[in-house]
Amino acid sequence: FLEDNDYTVNWQAYPMEHSVCPKEIGHIKTWLTDVLS
Repeated sequence: FLEDNDYTVNWQAYPMEHSVCPKEIGHIKTWLTDVLS
């Protein structure tokens, strides 16, 4: 749906269950910085 409507989609998978890892937090930080700047 998103790609069909010209939105850029970026999917990441992380090797942990029901938690977050430092690498994921770093990717979230980068994404938020890009989106909000």
